[in-house]
Amino acid sequence: PEHWRQVQGLPGSGTGYVVSLSVVQAGAALLTFVLIRPGADRIPRWSPLAPGRRLSRRVVVGSSAAGVCALTFLCIASVANWAKVNPFAGAEMTGWAWLCLGSYLAALAWPVALAATTVGYARFRRTP
Repeated sequence: PEHWRQVQGLPGSGTGYVVSLSVVQAGAALLTFVLIRPGADRIPRWSPLAPGRRLSRRVVVGSSAAGVCALTFLCIASVANWAKVNPFAGAEMTGWAWLCLGSYLAALAWPVALAATTVGYARFRRTP
């Protein structure tokens, strides 16, 4: 709705925030390949720092666990503040409102999926 976009600065200053957040989320999602793709936990050969060396299990699992914690916090904060971020609060549930709600509900799966992937990686790569 127009009023909500004005409050959020869309288009305008809020647009940069939304785009930046989307880029960070996409980057974080790509990093999960380290957990699921064999050999992805190796430092690229083109890197000047230890090319081809495998990252330690503790570094991969630790950073992934930190990501689970951060995602869990963000999901809890989003649910707790839903009235502030829901552009359709108090309005009739239209198609756009359902899409918005569905997008947020889908995001709640991220910490669960990352936690499961982290546990799987830790179990299959037992040697440090």
